Amino acid sequence: MLLASYGPDAERFPAEVSNDVTGLPPAPRAPPRPSYGEWDGSPYTCRLVHLGYDRRVPEHPPPPLDVPGDGLRAVLFDWDGTLVGSAEASYRCYERLFGEYGIAFGRDLFQSTYSPNWHRTYEALGLPPARWEEADARWLRHYSAERTRLLPGAREVLHQLKSAGLAVALVTSGDRRRVGAELVRLDVHLLFDSVTCADDTARRKPDPEPLLHGLRRLGVSPPVAAYVGDSPEDVEMARGARVYAVGVPGGFPNRAALVASAPDLLAPDLPAAAAALLGVAKEAPRLG
Repeated sequence: MLLASYGPDAERFPAEVSNDVTGLPPAPRAPPRPSYGEWDGSPYTCRLVHLGYDRRVPEHPPPPLDVPGDGLRAVLFDWDGTLVGSAEASYRCYERLFGEYGIAFGRDLFQSTYSPNWHRTYEALGLPPARWEEADARWLRHYSAERTRLLPGAREVLHQLKSAGLAVALVTSGDRRRVGAELVRLDVHLLFDSVTCADDTARRKPDPEPLLHGLRRLGVSPPVAAYVGDSPEDVEMARGARVYAVGVPGGFPNRAALVASAPDLLAPDLPAAAAALLGVAKEAPRLG
């Protein structure tokens, strides 16, 4: 029996997340991102040369999804660095935040301390835990002044997956108010059947709880789902939830670590990842 892709509590993102994100001027063109890797033209392999890292992974072609009976039913995404280009904005916010606490912060520290769980960054920089809640509020205030943009192909990929009849969801460690405002401003909030943020679970990635929470909202079991992210923590979370892990390098300083985490599929960009996943979905039997 095929699992339903849409649960009764699948949400269209709550209306209260933003009332002041309309009428914004166009975002300025983002500066070019540093080059961390070289792609050989294959959709599924890369050769990373950043910081002396030189390895070609994974083997081509990628391993199939282990869903012989049902096929792919849902694709869940990370947000920051995967669908939205927030790396430079995050760096600027960290720089301002730590400056307010008298802590020097530069590119080297961003690279060595970055984690989707930003409390790990606080800890690495020596910010006392008693100040973390205050620091969170300050960081969010700085971020509210930023105007991020969707990464190339993100909107088209979401539409393609939806048109193919797949459930599409977001599982992010970001704050719900912050992510919700971005979803509305970037006009993609209606493309997700479910949105899981840091506020929704007791544990954060790389613990599998957020991803399992998102799957329950969809009414989809792990073996027929894939999770797409840009960090090794995304891969670890997917593995913990027994979900197919798809890695897509983004703008955050963790590309070599992503490759080393050996996701089930490593794609150069979102369209290549979607093409591979849609190929699996087309092989699935149809309901009715």
